[in-house]
Amino acid sequence: MSTKRDLILSSAKALFVEHGISGTTIASIASNAGIAKGSVYSYFKSKQDIVHALLTQLLELSQLQLEQLLTDKSLAGVSLIEAYINHELSQVSEERALTQAIAYDDSAVMDDDAIEYIQSIRATYYQNQLKLIANAYAELDEKWHMDVIALLNGALQEYSIYIALDNAQLTLERCAKVISAAIDAVIGSFSTTTLEPALTPEDLPLYHDDPQVRQLTKAKLLVSELKNQSNELATKDKTVVNETLTLLETQLEQDILNSVLLRALIANLAPYKGLSAKRAQLAELLDVELI
Repeated sequence: MSTKRDLILSSAKALFVEHGISGTTIASIASNAGIAKGSVYSYFKSKQDIVHALLTQLLELSQLQLEQLLTDKSLAGVSLIEAYINHELSQVSEERALTQAIAYDDSAVMDDDAIEYIQSIRATYYQNQLKLIANAYAELDEKWHMDVIALLNGALQEYSIYIALDNAQLTLERCAKVISAAIDAVIGSFSTTTLEPALTPEDLPLYHDDPQVRQLTKAKLLVSELKNQSNELATKDKTVVNETLTLLETQLEQDILNSVLLRALIANLAPYKGLSAKRAQLAELLDVELI
């Protein structure tokens, strides 16, 4: 059964495609859905929030399709990879109009919260892709899994651009066969190569299967962003902030985190208003009280 939230999203999607994001208002979305304007705000805080929700829907659908393929025992090897690629490109083709509306509209900005959520979904999606490769090619040394996924996603992204943004009228089944054949050939070559993998789990901890590892990695990235942001401060303030951030970096490398010390260090950043947003995000990531 369709919920009011689903109704709002379908209404917004139709208007975004027809008028663009800038040309669509919350009032017009409500009117098109046949509901009061206030009802939209009961579910979404802004128009950008609706855009983010639509993007999330697409990511969740991709994840669901992949999970279904992994349970299909009739698919194996290159046929499993081909079926997966076909699903992905079909979705790109079906959502071409929405992708164009978002890509060509300067008002469609991804904020930190949206990026955080999409990264979380991508982490699960990435783990499913690892399962896909493991299921399709059980004989492949695990050390190559991440490189194979990078090559697979690179090809998917390029073909998706041709389909969604260049309006290329491609035969999706043919594209899927070409990409899967290329991946199959690459995997075959890895069994005899003397090369070493370019990617390892340590290189991409954001896609680690442990949520705690992902959270810690994001915290480290956030500290780096704070260091960059501190360049805008006065010299004296910049010195103090960088000393605090260096201590934070040291703490984040410890096997056991000292929450009391982390809370105190984050509190040291309180006087610098320009850092307040990222300071709050850091406290939340590390699950410490913001003081």
